[in-house]
Amino acid sequence: MGPTEAIVEFVTRTNADSIPPEVLGKAKHHVVDTLGVALASSHSAPSEILRGMVGGTGEGESSLWTGTGRSTPADAAWVNGTLAHALDFDDGGVALTPMHPSAPVLPAVLALAEARGLLGGDALRAYIVGVEVECKLATLISLEHYARGWHATAILGSLGSAVASAWLLRLPRENVCRALGIAASMAGGLQCNFGSMTKPLHAGQAARNGIVAALLAEKGFTANRGALEAEKGMIEVFGFGDSVTGPGMRAVLGQPFHFLSPGVSIKRFPTCTSGSEPPNRLASAWSTPFRW
Repeated sequence: MGPTEAIVEFVTRTNADSIPPEVLGKAKHHVVDTLGVALASSHSAPSEILRGMVGGTGEGESSLWTGTGRSTPADAAWVNGTLAHALDFDDGGVALTPMHPSAPVLPAVLALAEARGLLGGDALRAYIVGVEVECKLATLISLEHYARGWHATAILGSLGSAVASAWLLRLPRENVCRALGIAASMAGGLQCNFGSMTKPLHAGQAARNGIVAALLAEKGFTANRGALEAEKGMIEVFGFGDSVTGPGMRAVLGQPFHFLSPGVSIKRFPTCTSGSEPPNRLASAWSTPFRW
């Protein structure tokens, strides 16, 4: 079983009863944390620019966290995901490859759930599914991925957002597979933009990618059924390494959920904690990071 199929199997077999209550409890803390850091950035310079790009109306389907009304689910996820990462205060996945799991996924599922009139509990569980997939990928992929200059939050976040959106829409196996394939071709994000407003934009773009991929797949849009392991697929192009192939992906998903072990870290200070980044690239143009 390849990694794409392993992820699809996990997404389609996970139901409300599959997620332990203690996972739900931990996830709620991260929902509150992500919403808090996003709202804290709602008056930042990036937020002001985003307001001009997506003004919002009273007629849209999903709320903009800039406080300027509502828009389409995809645009709301794009804006809100960017805000969630704008201060670099959002949570981090405890994994070999550094990444931020909540900023790409939570804005996507909340925007989609709001647009479709779905329950908050469904959105919470979809969020857990998305975080599980991206964090377990982060534990398996080679550091070569990060060393090449890819921003893992953008790359893995697109996949996490896509499967979370697919779970929320209750897509069948074939369409979950398509959503992964579509998101795989949409993913991107370069570390050379760390320290600029484009770094948090990566998270917003990943959130948008996931919604768009799931909505296209829902309508029958096609993609490669093995987008991760295919020749010239994600594993090869993004430098994921051999650990993602074989039984590795199936073995780790939900065994246990990442929120339980090793857990997802909540930051005490708004700063990039990646030791690989030189100090001048950690500073942003709109806030001064704390260090410890």
